[in-house]
Amino acid sequence: MKCPKCGSKQIRHYIINPFEEPTRVYCGKCGHEWEQTMKTEETKMERIEINGNKYVLESSIKNTMAPAKKVTGKPYVIVRTYSAGVFAGYLDKRIGQEATILKARRLWQWDGAASLSQLAVDGTKNPENCKFPIEVSKIEVTQAIEILEVTEKARMSIASVPIWQK
Repeated sequence: MKCPKCGSKQIRHYIINPFEEPTRVYCGKCGHEWEQTMKTEETKMERIEINGNKYVLESSIKNTMAPAKKVTGKPYVIVRTYSAGVFAGYLDKRIGQEATILKARRLWQWDGAASLSQLAVDGTKNPENCKFPIEVSKIEVTQAIEILEVTEKARMSIASVPIWQK
């Protein structure tokens, strides 16, 4: 699949279950968004691979883990700490230099943005070169020295970065 606007193959899907019609699709290069109908003959799949990314059907996940706290009304931010690194997620609360972030991803290494400020506004132009590990449901950080509010464009760009893991 290619972006209809720029032809890039840096495509990411918004949802885990591609059988919910239509699926929202995002181009990691130019930021173009569109809806795509996923066609398949096998609808009882537990896993599916799209553009090299593996997805698990929501219905096949056991309820052994509690769902993440709702994030309605909470701003999506990038938080830079003094010594623990940089995180992106929903700011639940902040007291002094302590912050609680929901649905947080550590931004270990990024490319395609000159600074955290540009990352918060434009997102990354090179998601394939970024190292953002798996999202955690909640993290409490101390010594938060910078909190940047993130645009929707940048949030979707950060979400489009594949999970970096070893």
